[in-house]
Amino acid sequence: MPVLVIKEEERRNIKIKNNPPRLITPKMRGYGESGEKASATANGSECLDANRNQAAADRQADPRPQTLPIYPITKSDKTVADLVDIGAYLTNPAFDRAVIPSILERASKAGVKYIVVLGVNLSSSRSALKLCDEFDGKYSGVQLRCVVGVGPTHANSTICKTDSEGQYLFGGPTFYRQLEELIYTKLGRKYVVGIGECGLDYSGTKNNETERVSQRKVLRKQMELAEKLGLPVVLRTREAYPDLVTVIKPYLAKVKCVVGSYDGPIKPLKELLEAGVYIGLNGGCTNRKGFDLNIMNETPWNRCMVGSAAPFQVPRNIKIVRRDKYLNNEPCSISFVVKRLAELDDQSYEAAAAYTSKAAMKFFGLGQVGKTTENGERGSEDSQDPAALVYRSL
Repeated sequence: MPVLVIKEEERRNIKIKNNPPRLITPKMRGYGESGEKASATANGSECLDANRNQAAADRQADPRPQTLPIYPITKSDKTVADLVDIGAYLTNPAFDRAVIPSILERASKAGVKYIVVLGVNLSSSRSALKLCDEFDGKYSGVQLRCVVGVGPTHANSTICKTDSEGQYLFGGPTFYRQLEELIYTKLGRKYVVGIGECGLDYSGTKNNETERVSQRKVLRKQMELAEKLGLPVVLRTREAYPDLVTVIKPYLAKVKCVVGSYDGPIKPLKELLEAGVYIGLNGGCTNRKGFDLNIMNETPWNRCMVGSAAPFQVPRNIKIVRRDKYLNNEPCSISFVVKRLAELDDQSYEAAAAYTSKAAMKFFGLGQVGKTTENGERGSEDSQDPAALVYRSL
């Protein structure tokens, strides 16, 4: 497979004329960092009211519709190229349930065939399954699958937080057993395609070694579960790449992993690639000033996948009505990520779409009839639907 090669002009320090789009985060909406609804504190309520008032004022000042543009990738035969979104937080509080149909409709128009919904704790993992069951294939044929797991910022509360009676609030030390039970449910067998989102995130821990130990412990348990069930793992890491490599390396002989939104140093990237790990890229790679283009240089196309990280990471190469900090990202934007990668390597948009979609289909086994059997084994690769067979010939 060819390797991404950055054109020389892309190495120049290009000034961005417009400010990057900002997002109204769950915390700004009155949700805590864990993504769960915070108590009705004055600060949270004030932030929520202020954001609503500001959004109303912005709409009154500029009433033009503010949605992400849709630019599908057209193939040489005039059909729309198929895309796979390997990571969207569709259960995030930023998305009301009522808007999911319209999000899927727009994704379909952009060529998105599969969306992998990310779970970040036990609660959101259950919600991801319910969302898949409710909306899978019902809006323009977009297929929904999910990964279930406990993310790094939820690790400590999951295994440590208790109520006044000493009962664990978010799973406890045996949380992984609840994940396994979730995977073996009727919905789990149908929609779960991996473990995640999990990983290490030291950005908010400062010198809190207890928090970091909890994150590593939770990650190991999920890697063990993935090895037991034969499922791939979706990882998210920030400021912890050396420790990530140390923790997951013992499992990589049997467990497939993808590191989404990679923005770390080149040395651990090379170690991960040598160990067979895939790399996921999202709108962050369109940031010409804040993204290391050597990451793309090192990543071969057959290990490269794209995700939206919706509602976060609006691609910078999107031309929109105004740089609205209340604009949520959506899966329909991944065509802009694919186009950016293609432009950096002098590839056609069609080829870049084919490479990234093929990698995602293979990694998650999308299109397979059987997901996880009763003894924990994966379904046969021969039992694939036509959507998966398309990519075998690429």
